[in-house]
Amino acid sequence: MTRFTKYGLIFLLIYFPIRQLLAEIYPVTRFAGDIVILALFAQTAIERKRLLVTRYRFILYFFLFLLVGSVSALLTGVIPIAILMQIRAFLIPALLLFVACEMLITKKDIQHLLWISFFMGCALSIHGLIEKLSHRTLLVPETWQSWELAAVNSDRIYGLVANPNVLAVYLMIVFFLTLYLKKLAANYSVLLNIGLVLLAGTILLTYSRGTLIAFGLALLILSLMKKKWNYLVQTALFFSLAIALVYFPIDQITENTGKETSDRFVDMFSEKRIQQSASGGRVFVVKKGVQIFIDHPVVGTGFGTYGSAATVSFESPIYDRYDIPSSMYADNQYMQILVETGIIGTLFMLLFIYQLAKRTRHSYVFFLMLVGLIGSTFYSMLEDKTFTLYFYLAIGFALNQRRLFHE
Repeated sequence: MTRFTKYGLIFLLIYFPIRQLLAEIYPVTRFAGDIVILALFAQTAIERKRLLVTRYRFILYFFLFLLVGSVSALLTGVIPIAILMQIRAFLIPALLLFVACEMLITKKDIQHLLWISFFMGCALSIHGLIEKLSHRTLLVPETWQSWELAAVNSDRIYGLVANPNVLAVYLMIVFFLTLYLKKLAANYSVLLNIGLVLLAGTILLTYSRGTLIAFGLALLILSLMKKKWNYLVQTALFFSLAIALVYFPIDQITENTGKETSDRFVDMFSEKRIQQSASGGRVFVVKKGVQIFIDHPVVGTGFGTYGSAATVSFESPIYDRYDIPSSMYADNQYMQILVETGIIGTLFMLLFIYQLAKRTRHSYVFFLMLVGLIGSTFYSMLEDKTFTLYFYLAIGFALNQRRLFHE
């Protein structure tokens, strides 16, 4: 690994978990990660141009997906800048796959990257606990303190990523990377064990139900596939310790200082929660999505039209027609892709995912593939920069080691 590549990856592992905070303080840093990724890709493309053309033909499906979404958006009347914003959200993190796959990397390099992830995860966890105990008054930007949060979300840890679900996904990834790091750095097992309990406790205090379901099911499926249960047992052990040593103590202290505790886990399937979901939550997203898909089944309505990153910043041309509030965010990658790119675009994306899955199914990296597939039911996983950072890097490293390509 060249020095430029190494420091570039280190920067990305530090930058993306705190990107929202940096952008809040220094707006100019919002695109710093994109610039670094493009620079790393440019270096790789210059050095390995011929290999990029011959080895990665299967990624043509991904570019065809982008083409369908873009052309459909133009036909629907989406402004070009909104289309470019959505292409950026999907494309730039995917470039890391090429970078990771072509770099010369050693076990020592992997260890360095794992340690950085571990310390960043612990730092965000400690900050999250301070945020929880101080009722969002310490180490939180003033503008974030004044957010008008719904009662059900007011006691969740938002962290430096400014989103409890994104924080939970990130800390879960770091949790499992740390389990792997324990194998490489057995001399530091005490420190790593303490970190694992801290990470697990903070994850629970985000009250991110979808994250727990996605990672839990993915871990169970992988354990059944490999007939190995050590990761499942270790996860259950550390989360049990976290409930006793972190979750309940912090929850109790928060309650004693005048803040009601959350009932998100308790009333997950209550009638009240289901009604809320149907009127403006995930059920609403699915119902409206099906309605729009029936009207535009072939190539969809295009990027920037349905609950994506672009619709948050730019007005969707179809929202008035379907009586959708401008603030609606899909939080469902499948429905978003189906509505915006129709049958054809969805087919191209599924073919791309299938190619990645086929090349990593014998690796533990397949775990992240399962997380992405399951988690996309609850979140827009391909727009979560922290998830896609690790997702594409992990797949790239797996392909780097195995060289599983179709020439």
